[in-house]
Amino acid sequence: MSNITLFRLLLIAFLLNFWISADETDWDAGIHNTEKLSFQVETFVAGFDVPWGMAFMPDERMLV
Repeated sequence: MSNITLFRLLLIAFLLNFWISADETDWDAGIHNTEKLSFQVETFVAGFDVPWGMAFMPDERMLV
């Protein structure tokens, strides 16, 4: 397989990965129920489109 063909296949796989994994879910503030657990979303600061970190609190809460 030539380098150009391999590059094209990798590029297509890379782009498909982003297209398939794109998630448009917009979690509004409030309590959300899933099959396994319930969680509450609270907005402290608005205007951030992409969370860049997570931290877990001692009481098992998560900060994003």
